[in-house]
Amino acid sequence: MTALDDTLRQEAYDTVQTFGKSYVFHSNALGSSGQGTYNPNTGAYASISLPLDTASTYTYKASPPKKYVRRFEGGTAESSGEVEITLPALNLAAPFLDFLKPSMRVVFDGGDWRTTEIEKLYSGDEICAYNIVLSQQSGT
Repeated sequence: MTALDDTLRQEAYDTVQTFGKSYVFHSNALGSSGQGTYNPNTGAYASISLPLDTASTYTYKASPPKKYVRRFEGGTAESSGEVEITLPALNLAAPFLDFLKPSMRVVFDGGDWRTTEIEKLYSGDEICAYNIVLSQQSGT
């Protein structure tokens, strides 16, 4: 752990708790990665496996959604209708992190979304937050 880890992880968490909004993350199969439980402090998987038939939801605060624009080589950009949120890593449950991957269902503001991209943001040795790109599902 570096000196910035303690400060930045807490600051990201506190800021989102104050200014963020709630998102409900859905999982149909915790531990389905077959890699066991993810440890956010080390970035590695423990050898403990979770039951595959466990369905769970987690509610966490993240930044308000902002329009996501894909940038291409040559400087062109395209708005895809996706949004991006930032989810602080501090205090996330290990089982939640085990299923945080593309195609995960996320519900907010009455809309049904799916994760399309997940980027880890490091504050030093540890993950400070996750940038998550969401695509709205048709009919919502």
